[in-house]
Amino acid sequence: MNPAQLPFDLPHRASLARDDLIVTDANRLAVAAIDSWPNWHHPVLLVVGPPGSGKSHLAAAWQEMTGAVPLPTELSHRFAVVIDDIDSGALSEIEIFKAVNAARLGGGTVLATARTLAPAMDLKLADLRSRLRAATTVMTGTPDEALLSGVLTKLFSDRQIAIDP
Repeated sequence: MNPAQLPFDLPHRASLARDDLIVTDANRLAVAAIDSWPNWHHPVLLVVGPPGSGKSHLAAAWQEMTGAVPLPTELSHRFAVVIDDIDSGALSEIEIFKAVNAARLGGGTVLATARTLAPAMDLKLADLRSRLRAATTVMTGTPDEALLSGVLTKLFSDRQIAIDP
């Protein structure tokens, strides 16, 4: 780099809004599930898929749509809670159980993302394991070519760079 040249740190803000979700066969069922809120059949929705499949973007879009708050939080009478990477061990199982159980008892809704299905999660609380097994579960597949192409186009757009898709 030329010493007279000044580098600029031009940060960008990625949009994680619902309108920015790229819908393909890899995530169509999960997108339909978040779009059907608040008419879910079960108050807890578990979105499961491999790393990089868009689970966190789905959760962020749902969070924006619903005003959901991430755990840990105080639960009010009617609430919407988002738990990203529920199977990572980063959150207290007791806090997760309280939110899931309150939703099940009619207090609100919970959207959680995970890399593994509920039966395969390393959970110590049997009641939490049971509640998550009862939740509605939708899978995201490995990102397909259409999704990857859309994501790349969006990443360029987030940086205000126009490309031919």
